[in-house]
Order: sequence, then structure tokens, then C-alpha cells
Amino acid sequence: MKIITSIKNNIGFITLNHPEKYNAIDVEMRDALLNAFQDHEKNVDVRSIILNANGKHFCAGADLNHMQSMMKAPYEENLQDAKKLAELFYAIYTCKKPSIACVHGKSIGGGIGLIAACDMAVASLDATFCFSEVKIGLIPAVIAPIVTQRIGYQHAKYHMMTAEAFDAENALKIGLIDQITNQTSPINFAVSVAESLQHNNQVAMETIKKWLQTLRPITTTQMDLAAEQLANIRQTQSRASC
Repeated sequence: MKIITSIKNNIGFITLNHPEKYNAIDVEMRDALLNAFQDHEKNVDVRSIILNANGKHFCAGADLNHMQSMMKAPYEENLQDAKKLAELFYAIYTCKKPSIACVHGKSIGGGIGLIAACDMAVASLDATFCFSEVKIGLIPAVIAPIVTQRIGYQHAKYHMMTAEAFDAENALKIGLIDQITNQTSPINFAVSVAESLQHNNQVAMETIKKWLQTLRPITTTQMDLAAEQLANIRQTQSRASC
């Protein structure tokens, strides 16, 4: 199973579980991850959600083999695939339950999108981050609306254009993560944050999250346009390689 889910003490755990591929997001993982968030959102026994990962790294982003196959696919199939990826990030972002990303090792491209889509993020001190898409002729299209809201326009532009790797301290400075822990695995720290949320009124937390998203909305129209950007750049690069 590429996704493992569990519930303990009213905390829903979603664990990326494809360590041999550094938890790269392929179709199977994408769909399983979407289902896991939706299931925890509907479950009345779940008050908050922790997204973490098995293996050496949090997430290597989109699976390159799948990306290459979509570059060769007919445009409509390419677009529908991009829309499914956009749906995943939007579902995490709009999930009514508070969510916490628990990050270690490398997070690349779409892996950073998963972090930004969550409400909060904690990371180990040795965590590193990189928007590597431009190095291979792609762009971080579907995650751009969510990442830009999280870290701001200028930080997003700089890191997405330069593709420079940056460490946890810089991620904290730009607002990508909220807390750093010295623990090699930050899961215990993430659990302590989730447990602290249980002292709050659940309806109030869900309401303020929805209200804040109303004040600074990311719309389905934006996500559809983001999917089109990904589909278009994949086709452009496919033609260029011919």
C-alpha cells in the first residue's frame, strides 16, 4: 500500500508509504491520498489529521515516469490527469479538519505542495526543500496557487525560478513550515501539536479555517487554470523533444 491510514486518540494519520521511490506521487498514490483525506474529513472520530511519510524523505514530488507518459499522451488525457492532481491539493487545502504536515528529509516540487496545502507544518532540522521543475522543463503549476498563498508572491517567484534547494531554517523564515524540531523524526512533535488542538472547540476551529479561506480564497477556477498550465507545458516539452 502506498498510503497507510490509521486513527489514534482522535488523530487521523495519513502516511506516504512508497519509500523506494522517495514517496513520489504517481496515480495510485494520488488517488489513495485523496481518498484518505476525504475519509478522515467525514469521520466524526477524527478531530485533526497528520500527514507524514515513511522512508528517508518526505516526498520527491510527482513521479517522473508518469509525467513523461503524460507528455506523450493526447491533450485531453493530459489535461484530465493534471486536473486530478489539482483536485488532490485543493481537497487537502479545503479539508475542514485541521491538518499538520510532518516533514523530514527532502521535499521536492509536489511534495512542497502537500506541505503548503496543510494548515500547519513541522519539520526536522535536516529537512530540505526544492522546486526543481524548471530544471526539467516543467513548472510547479498546480501547486503554485497554494504555495504562493503560503509563502508569498516574491518568495514563490524566487524559489520556483531559481530551483535552489533551501533548508528548514529558511523554510521557517518564509512561512512554509511553522516549527522545527531537533528530533530526526518529527512525528512526536506533530502529535503534540495535534493533541493541543483537541483543547480547542472543534466547530470554532473549522469555522475560522473556512472564514480565513474566504478572506484569501483559492478558487476552483484558479485550480482549473493551473491544471491547464501543467498540461500545456507538458505538451510543449513533448513537441520540443521530438
